[in-house]
Amino acid sequence: RKEGEGRSSGNLKATVTGPDMDSCKAAERCIKDLCSKGYSTLLAGDDFEEAAIMVHPRYVPEIIGKQGAVIRAIRDALDTNLKIPQSSGDAPLRVTIAGSKENVARTKAVVKEIMQFYHSDITHPGVTHAEVEVPQWQLGLFSGPKGSNINHIQNDSKAKLFVPREWSLNQNVLIVGTMEQVAKANRHVQALIHRLNNPDEFKPKPKEENKDAPPKVVDHWSSNDDGPHEEWMDEYMYRRN
Repeated sequence: RKEGEGRSSGNLKATVTGPDMDSCKAAERCIKDLCSKGYSTLLAGDDFEEAAIMVHPRYVPEIIGKQGAVIRAIRDALDTNLKIPQSSGDAPLRVTIAGSKENVARTKAVVKEIMQFYHSDITHPGVTHAEVEVPQWQLGLFSGPKGSNINHIQNDSKAKLFVPREWSLNQNVLIVGTMEQVAKANRHVQALIHRLNNPDEFKPKPKEENKDAPPKVVDHWSSNDDGPHEEWMDEYMYRRN
């Protein structure tokens, strides 16, 4: 490509030459790995490892982060390469991790931590969490209509609440945020659970009658609903003063 020209958007043809066919095939495999993975095991040292971890597609946004912030933090801190395949449905994805053996193990631990608690010290410094056990049958009441209870707690505390789903690695309700945010949200959560478990305490109490008040006298003859009046009734009726 001439100087000043931009990158080609099409495929480029490369010619591989070498002393024998095996060397050429190895070089070809190395080029393909660099293009598809960003690394090649042939160029790495003896300490290099390529491993995989199974991830539910719903966790992919958490692992990538907003504008790729989380996955970049993992790569920068641990010098590993993560490759996440395209999702098609809810089938688990095979996420590959490449790097030194020690850092691959640490990267797998970080990914598992994100799936378990939605944060990690490496990717979310200053963030903590609390777990709250809520029975499965009570999760709908806990969330409220259209998630109204969750939205109220999150808006007031600025913490994030994660209610478990059938695919969730952690089946407890998770509160994630700073220590202050988590503490405030947890107070809301505990109060909500108390209301759910003790509904009779929050029923409106009936108004108590005043025992000293004189009894009410009901005049059964003062009703205006006397039916139609006819002339023959006059001799049997008198006007009340």
